Amino acid sequence: MPRGINLSADLKLRVVNAFKDGLKQSEIAKQLRLGKSAVHYILKRYNERGDVSIKRKPGRPKKVGPNMIKAIKRISSQDPFLPSTKIKAKLEEMGYPPVSTRTIRRKLVDQKLFSRRPAKKPLLSKKNLKARLAFAKEYQNWTVAQWKKVCFSDESKFNLVSSDGIQHVRRPPNTRLLPKYTRPTVKHGGGSIMVWGCFSGYGMGPLHKFESIMDRFG
Repeated sequence: MPRGINLSADLKLRVVNAFKDGLKQSEIAKQLRLGKSAVHYILKRYNERGDVSIKRKPGRPKKVGPNMIKAIKRISSQDPFLPSTKIKAKLEEMGYPPVSTRTIRRKLVDQKLFSRRPAKKPLLSKKNLKARLAFAKEYQNWTVAQWKKVCFSDESKFNLVSSDGIQHVRRPPNTRLLPKYTRPTVKHGGGSIMVWGCFSGYGMGPLHKFESIMDRFG
C-alpha cells in the first residue's frame, strides 16, 4: 500500500472477509477499487497481527496542553500589560514546563488577545466622573441655540523634547477604550509648552501660549 494513504478499518475488514470467501487478491482489488499492493499489504498485516485495527502512532505529546493555554489566557487577562517574558516566568512558577516566549505570543493570538498600543485617556478621579455624568444629565435637553451661546475653552500640553514613550497591551477585539486596556495620562509636565484656546457656536477664538504653569487664574 502506498505510504501516506490511510484506509478505514471497515474497508480493510471487507478485504479480509472477501479473501476468506475465496476471492483472489486481484479480484478483491478490482471489486473494491484498490491497488493490488494495498490488498496484499492489508492481508499481510492481518496475518501478522490477527486484526485490521489502525495502529496509532505515538508521536511526541503536545507541550502546551489545554490547561496551560487557559493559564496563559488567565495571566494575560489579569494584567494585560504583562510581556510574554513575565508570562513565561509565571507559568514556570506554577509548575508548567518551559516554553518559548514566541509560543506564548502565538497562543495569545489564538485566544484573540493581540498586542496593540494602548489608547490614552485623561486620568479622571471618581469625583470627576460623577461631575461629568451630572453635567451630561443636566444639559442633555439643551437646544442648538442654547449651546451656541456657550464658549468652550481648554488648555493643552505639547512635548518639546520627546514623546511619552510607546507601550503595547494585549486585548480582545473591540475593547480599545475599556479602562482595563488604557493608560492614564496627565496634562501638565516638564519639557513642554502650554497653549490655551476657545471656541463657540460663532467660531474659533484666539490661541495663547503660556511660558509658565497655567491655573484657573490664567
